[in-house]
Amino acid sequence: MVNHWPLTLLLGLGILAITSFTVSECQEFIDDPLVVCYFSSWAVYREEHGDGKGVFDVDSSRGYPGIPPDLCTHIVYGFTGLSNGTWKIEVLDPWNELCADDPHCADYDHGPCNHCAFNRFIDLKKSNQDLVATVAVGGWNEGSEDYSMMAADPEKRQTFVDSVCELLERYGFDGLDFDWEYPGARGGNTEDHDNFIKLLDMLRARFDQYQPPKILTGALAAGRQNIDQSYDPEGLQRNMDLFHIMAYDYHGAFENFTHHNAPLCQYPLDEGNMTWFNVVSK
Repeated sequence: MVNHWPLTLLLGLGILAITSFTVSECQEFIDDPLVVCYFSSWAVYREEHGDGKGVFDVDSSRGYPGIPPDLCTHIVYGFTGLSNGTWKIEVLDPWNELCADDPHCADYDHGPCNHCAFNRFIDLKKSNQDLVATVAVGGWNEGSEDYSMMAADPEKRQTFVDSVCELLERYGFDGLDFDWEYPGARGGNTEDHDNFIKLLDMLRARFDQYQPPKILTGALAAGRQNIDQSYDPEGLQRNMDLFHIMAYDYHGAFENFTHHNAPLCQYPLDEGNMTWFNVVSK
């Protein structure tokens, strides 16, 4: 069951602000804050600069810096993807993420499996029993078209949901972070707005069958245009345990001027749509 609707803002590496609807709930989160961290799996492929400090891994077992198990309350492993052949969730980097003896390694044609990152990620819970370890599906590079096609078809939705549950059970993840960027955009269509909620309804129903229930979170757009186009807030609230708002996308290298990456408030010189690109904008 979804017991509350906390809102988390992704600012840089972690979650720096949390709010909710009632004073009592707000005080609860202030007293016991959530710190949600994302781990980008491609960090293991950073160039080594002499001492190897450019590389960052799930843990230190391979001789590189790893995730401190007590740093975060929640850690999200990014990313898995969606196969447009089977319509199942798929491992994107079996070489890094699966073990050589994993029977599911044969499901992929990306080469051999080796580094067991999924298993090592879940093993972080041995050092912090309260840690919530989830896996993300999607991301910018995955695009939107395949997710749109899957969400529009009841049979494809069912296939996807079944495969998600199988993957979570197989590796021991506590839940799924859905990062569809974005419903209704980048190859999607207007029906994505409603179909996304149909998909989330199915995931929520399945996740609630576990004891304890698997958690369902979302990496969601921060811009007003994408929010209006992509999301049904009531449907998201009904299904998701946490919203991860991608406030770091307000400004970036895609612009021809310098601005605050994730501004809390409006900059005095902002005009037009730019007045929306901040955390407190309504």
